[in-house]
Amino acid sequence: MHFFMSEYTHSIDAKGRTVIPSEFREALGDSFVITRGLDGCAYIYPMDEWVVFQQKLMKLPMNKQSSRALVREFMAKSKKLTPDKSGRIVIPQNLRDICGFSEELLFAGVGSKIEVWEKSRYEANSIPETDVSSFLAQENALSMEEIAENMDIGDLLNDI
Repeated sequence: MHFFMSEYTHSIDAKGRTVIPSEFREALGDSFVITRGLDGCAYIYPMDEWVVFQQKLMKLPMNKQSSRALVREFMAKSKKLTPDKSGRIVIPQNLRDICGFSEELLFAGVGSKIEVWEKSRYEANSIPETDVSSFLAQENALSMEEIAENMDIGDLLNDI
């Protein structure tokens, strides 16, 4: 199992080329999967974590339209990528459009995956460093009990 953490920024050019942060490359291996994420970002999974994620998706009740739509979104918008010797990749156009990638990307290690954000969108979605308590007090924020219950899983499918 891989555990990603920290934030790194890299530019993206008009053709969708960017560099995977060197700190993430070894754990990602020779190839990995990029797919649509939540909140306007893309997710990068190492191949073994992608298999686990796919298995969880396939366990969703396929008799529900929302489950089928979710599976479709993640699977159809995914692509296997192999970086070149310098760690460069080309992010597919459909993901660049969905995520609004245009200038500077922020790669955030969040456990078993990496989130890729347009830096300005990431900053707009981040909790202000000095305001975590106020954020958690918001009506729709998770309670500390809910956070504790989910700590062992830490996976987007818990929110479905």
